Amino acid sequence: MNNQRSPWTTLFIFLMAFSGLTILKAQTISNTNMTDPDYPTEWQLIDSLINQGLYQSALTQITELNQSAQQDNKKAQVIKTLIFNTALQAELSETPFLTISAELEKELDAANGTQKALLEFMLAEIYQQYLNENYWKMRDRTDLENQQDEDDWRNLTAGQLQSRIFSLYENALQEESLKTTPADDYKVLWTNPNVESTLRPTLFDILAHKVIDYLKDSRSYLSEPRYDFGLEASNYFADLKDFAQLDLGDINETSAMKLKALLIIQELAQFRLEQNNQAALIDLDLNRLEFLYVNTPIENKEKLYKAALERLAKQYQYTEGSSYIHLKIIELIYQQGNNYSRKNSPDSIRWKLKEAEELGKTLIKKLPKSSGAKQAQILIDKINIPELKVISEQVVIPNEAILAKIIYRNLKVVYFKIIPLSLEVEKALPNDRKNPRLASILKKKAIRQWAIKLPAEGDHQSNSVETIIKSLDFGRYALVFSNDSNFNTEPGNLTQLYTFGVSKLAYFNRSNENGLSQFILMDRESGQPIKDVEGTFYDHRYGRRDQQNLKIIGKAKSDERGIMQSQGEQTSFIAKFEKGEDVLFMNESFYNGSNYQENRTYERTTFFLDRAIYRPGQIIYFKGIITRHFQEDNSVQILPNQTVKVIFRDANYQEVNSKTFQTNAYGTFN
Repeated sequence: MNNQRSPWTTLFIFLMAFSGLTILKAQTISNTNMTDPDYPTEWQLIDSLINQGLYQSALTQITELNQSAQQDNKKAQVIKTLIFNTALQAELSETPFLTISAELEKELDAANGTQKALLEFMLAEIYQQYLNENYWKMRDRTDLENQQDEDDWRNLTAGQLQSRIFSLYENALQEESLKTTPADDYKVLWTNPNVESTLRPTLFDILAHKVIDYLKDSRSYLSEPRYDFGLEASNYFADLKDFAQLDLGDINETSAMKLKALLIIQELAQFRLEQNNQAALIDLDLNRLEFLYVNTPIENKEKLYKAALERLAKQYQYTEGSSYIHLKIIELIYQQGNNYSRKNSPDSIRWKLKEAEELGKTLIKKLPKSSGAKQAQILIDKINIPELKVISEQVVIPNEAILAKIIYRNLKVVYFKIIPLSLEVEKALPNDRKNPRLASILKKKAIRQWAIKLPAEGDHQSNSVETIIKSLDFGRYALVFSNDSNFNTEPGNLTQLYTFGVSKLAYFNRSNENGLSQFILMDRESGQPIKDVEGTFYDHRYGRRDQQNLKIIGKAKSDERGIMQSQGEQTSFIAKFEKGEDVLFMNESFYNGSNYQENRTYERTTFFLDRAIYRPGQIIYFKGIITRHFQEDNSVQILPNQTVKVIFRDANYQEVNSKTFQTNAYGTFN
């Protein structure tokens, strides 16, 4: 039995083919598909057997139910039983994708009409699922001229498999009965039957939209032909009625995928215009415009896209089913505002987020129960998310004012407090889920607390102001800032901190010839070296609750040149520097290594292959070279007339074959 995929996951792959609007979740397949007005008792029994892992018994019941459905002319039930039958067959197979495709191809041979179209579509979905999971190992395969389809389609190149996928989609859509078959006739397969029948009234609508979604994916263009169809005409953004009459050409073997997608959209537009279903028309037109917006290379496509959306909004106003038109406009304006740059964007773009917010509020007021209104509210909430960040120096000069930059969004006031720290206190603080470092520091007494009112820009953009923090004495401090006056750390608040030092000391770190850390101590303002700075080095290790246990591993003093040599070898450490009352600790880790290298000699065999990946049965051509490496002077020597044995092993490291070679005068063999 294949333990990698449960029956419900396999069924998910199948049923995705029919879920044109709502993706069916694997964990809800049972509930969704077993609630069936036709044969409820039989499906409940099948559900029970599958949940117990009795797949063979379930297969027996499904086979009997399939026969009953055919006798009763329950076409949807026939398809459903085929889905479950094939999925369970795959569950019992070691090669599920091959099993599924073989079962579907067998059913295809005996099928016709609508049933055949659905099976072709399902088979295309299986191929697409396989390609998605295995693209990483198929992408480097090379198309061979005049290559014939192999029995095992998994050996095809990615481009060849994509061509097979689209061919199946294309064949399925050519079935005329799809246009006259209501989606409700197969509602047992849909995850949201009410939505399906409204926006996808027929099987043709459902399958055509699914193909359009597939062609939106850039991977569907893996095997683009020499003739590349570019969507460069602005009239593609025209009114849907005018677009439906455009001459786009005919699909042939050299047609680009983008043209094929556009032709399918056009055929669907012609079909929908004849039916005059407003909700379905709006849904199709939005899909068309989005496809053009993503794939059109012309410079003014954003302007054309917005104009087309506004034309639709004017045509349908705030009528039932129009909410997504307004939502698309809101999303576009939001994206423009979200890309605003204070340096590079015009001032008009600055207020786009505000414009999107106002349009969203209007949509919610006009169509409060619509799906578009719900999405608009989510976007409004996103626009109003507050942000806060404070930037300043890590070390500042004592008794001088401190300059800080406040970066904020959607805030009117920010609160500050300063809490004194020390190396010993800071490292002893717990820092885990129950006792986060911020909460631990907030328990300490603050020496200063204040608030700053921020300019109320109202543009929902990220803004910044500079502020002055009063000078401080020597020491180490935590600057805590928040949008909450109580500095609450609960989710939803922006309480944060950063630690900094007040010192006249500065240092430069380097490694000496032995790999040990060396420090040069200097005056932070003048840059002059400082003598007799005391350095204390601590072993850098963590204890319980992420507390750092400080163990002194050495001490040193700087000489007249400001140079100080660290203590300890092969260890990670932190350092504290002191000169009178001036103490500098930067919370930075250093490492004492070693430049000692063993002067050894070793041999290496390097292989060169003719390709990165091979198909089953292909000949592997390779060349090898044997070299001897001398670490003392980094020299390399080739090894002629050496005997070498090459062993081929499979994925389980079992020996498949072996061969012995003799290197030539250049140290190579092949």
